[in-house]
Amino acid sequence: MLADIAAEVAEGSATGTQHQVVDHVSSFPMRAYLDPVEAQLKAERWRQILQVARQRPSSCVAALVRAIVADGATSAAALSAARVVAPGAGRLNITQPLDADYVGAELSVLRTPASYDASLRLAYALIRYDLDLASSQAAHAIAVGADRHEPYLCQARVCMAADRPCEALGFFDDAHTRGWREQRHEWAAAANRCGDPQEALRIAAEAGLASTPELVLECARAHRLMGDTAQATQAYRRCLGERVQEEVRLAAAAELAECYLAQGLWREAIRQASEPAARGHPPAERTVGLSHYAAGEHVPAAAHLERYVDSTPEDQEAWRYLAFALLATGQHDAAARAADTALRLDDTDGQAVRARAQALLRGGDYARLAEVIELGERGILSRSEIAHFLIEWGRLAQAAEFLNGWIAGRPHDSAAWVYLGYLSERVADPDGALHYYREALRRDPGNEFVRTRAYRLQYVVESSDAADADNRDALLRAE
Repeated sequence: MLADIAAEVAEGSATGTQHQVVDHVSSFPMRAYLDPVEAQLKAERWRQILQVARQRPSSCVAALVRAIVADGATSAAALSAARVVAPGAGRLNITQPLDADYVGAELSVLRTPASYDASLRLAYALIRYDLDLASSQAAHAIAVGADRHEPYLCQARVCMAADRPCEALGFFDDAHTRGWREQRHEWAAAANRCGDPQEALRIAAEAGLASTPELVLECARAHRLMGDTAQATQAYRRCLGERVQEEVRLAAAAELAECYLAQGLWREAIRQASEPAARGHPPAERTVGLSHYAAGEHVPAAAHLERYVDSTPEDQEAWRYLAFALLATGQHDAAARAADTALRLDDTDGQAVRARAQALLRGGDYARLAEVIELGERGILSRSEIAHFLIEWGRLAQAAEFLNGWIAGRPHDSAAWVYLGYLSERVADPDGALHYYREALRRDPGNEFVRTRAYRLQYVVESSDAADADNRDALLRAE
């Protein structure tokens, strides 16, 4: 059926380009249409599209490609046809879902290429697919209707979608000077994203009593950027009413929770962020996880942070906190993997290095102990930390080996002698501990902590010796 339509369109066509288009179209793989009524409807739609292609083959590429893909052709086949009539068509993004508005707008422009309304409509439709083409259509609309605010507003929205907020700020201002007064929160959002919260507050103040919840939300963000937590909190609370649009209310709740977290109000942060987190708001999930972690609740912290990094894997700090939360719950292997991910994102993060070292040591992965010691050599993880980890986790043989190697290389380092003393205490060797503490004091006489421990041990040793002497005398008398 498709080949028949292509042949029908090709009849009477004299240009080689049109023949090439038809040849490509007729070779497109199609789904098997079992319903003859549906097949007839699709055939009619294809006939209309190809009629436009016959009339204006070089300017209808996007409409041709998208309509064909929508009807079942593969993306590769559609692009191969597009490149025949316009090599630049290869950069079109046709992997996203198609919508009828886009195809309709494109066909409208093809029929009236200089139309202001058609260009503006197409520019908006293109924002989902190709921001450069959207910008060019908006620029055409500005050229045709320079005294109207709509094309400037469209160009501003294209810039926001392309993450160019400072450029968008200028177009919003152009739209305002031409009479635009609605949806000013977009203008304020551009100012905030451009790093100019004062301008965002000016825009909001100009609106006065006409401020919408969306604009109040941007005011809260501006106050937060300026470090005014009290004003930001007050503005966020104004966005939490029942009549406020859900999207705005959830965003305000999530950002208010971040303010509470920064102030150490963990319970309030969890309360505010729980609903948006449950609704699939990733920043709120992060806030809930960090709040539980700060409150010492490591099991829920790990659960929330794991869900968050699944959706936002580039957040290095979240991976680091996840590593520590997993460590606290005894999931050493998972903690090591989380710390490794954090280090892949930032290999200079000393805290992530510590998390990784702790995970390796607690998990008993002593085959990789050399890696941890190397980190100490590089100054990322101190030798004292490594010694402390090994002793506290009961890896006393490895600790003794590590400390003896430390002293062999740096005998004047008092910290090594201190840890040997501490290790001797752990293995119930007060005489050895007292010897090591005295060696540490020879190298660091001002260490009052070590001096106090040495005095205590000396008393213990002397008392033990006296007790042993009394026991010997009692034994002799008994004999």
